[in-house]
Amino acid sequence: MSKKIILIIPIIFLCLLFLIYPKSTKAESWNCGDNLLDGRYSDPPDVYPTVQIGSQCWMAENLNVFYGCSSVPWVNGVDVGWCGTNLSSGIGEHVLYQWSAAMNGSTTEGAQGKCPTGWHIPTDNEQYILENYLKDDGQGCDNIRSDSWACSSAGTKLKTGGSSNFNALLAGGITSGTSNSPYPFARGSNAYFWSSTSYDGTKAITRALTTPGYTLDNSTKVGRLIWNKFHGYSVRCIKNLNAVPALPTILSIVRQNPTDRYTNVTSAVLRIAFSKDVVNVGEGDFALSGSAASAIAQLGSRTTITQVSPSVYDFTIPETFGGMFILRVSGEQDIKDLEGNPYDGLIGNNQSYWFYAHTPHKDCQPADVNCDQSINIADVQTAINVILKIDQDAYHSARTDVDSSGGNNIQDVQELINVIINKP
Repeated sequence: MSKKIILIIPIIFLCLLFLIYPKSTKAESWNCGDNLLDGRYSDPPDVYPTVQIGSQCWMAENLNVFYGCSSVPWVNGVDVGWCGTNLSSGIGEHVLYQWSAAMNGSTTEGAQGKCPTGWHIPTDNEQYILENYLKDDGQGCDNIRSDSWACSSAGTKLKTGGSSNFNALLAGGITSGTSNSPYPFARGSNAYFWSSTSYDGTKAITRALTTPGYTLDNSTKVGRLIWNKFHGYSVRCIKNLNAVPALPTILSIVRQNPTDRYTNVTSAVLRIAFSKDVVNVGEGDFALSGSAASAIAQLGSRTTITQVSPSVYDFTIPETFGGMFILRVSGEQDIKDLEGNPYDGLIGNNQSYWFYAHTPHKDCQPADVNCDQSINIADVQTAINVILKIDQDAYHSARTDVDSSGGNNIQDVQELINVIINKP
């Protein structure tokens, strides 16, 4: 056998192995729940466990990156981009960041910050989705609460040993101490996690967890706090999604029956249109305010919600009433879309609604502004309210055009006073 043939045989053998076992050359796919390796600043790489909670993938340990901020000196009361620890030795899970350090200098909501590539600092809304997903059925979880605690028992589930496997460590925080030095607080009792959502130039939104007996025993709840950016808090990164789910909103609330506010009302129906199909919609999700609210409140639980379609609901007030009211969404609502994403609190058409409790007379005299078949000082007050735009939604503007000039002005009030003084 020639030397050429002897050399070719091993090459052919290696090619056959490559064809038979092509998987050996391919990288394995990564799934949430696998360890995340971050080799940007360390060799060997930092290793973070991850956990899937609802539609979100979170780190199951606090961010542990000192790069770019460990040499920044602390300045009391100022966010200078400091990061450090509240322990005398070791860093581990106890790295705490001022807001600008966590954001790595960015001010953009949802920025990567100090997180690994493909991950980012969670937004206020992403933190809300987490707590709302973990709260117990029937518990309030207001997404815009300010410096208050809610969403029981998400707090219990998020802490170390909780059922979510988020394993929040009670690492406490850092604030200003004496002699221009960082001062640790609440280690072992509280946990604080930055969001990437800035409140203003000096404050940002954070989430807090606590233990029994601390802050009026909110240990089962989650705090949504608006605190100074110079504080040092923990960071949990969340994985980027290819597409952020669109949260359900209310597109409009319109009169369905009667459509004319000047029709005698024995009952009223307002039609609520959502941007997508939703569930958990009930009369308790809405609150009434306005001049007629006290009268409507006497109806109590007799107000009802009826589903017209998965995205359209009718709110019915079944008895005669009169006046103006505003239908608003309650802070304790639990409305979600079919994927579990919470209602985002926005209303596309936030207007007031006026209804009459009696049949109005449309063939009234020009000076009878209230159209109640009587001309008196009440008509003057109504005309002034309409002209000054205090209550212009209450009456047809033409009724205040007493002098038939084509407009509403002080001359109409004078003419109306003349009519009242000189009427037989």
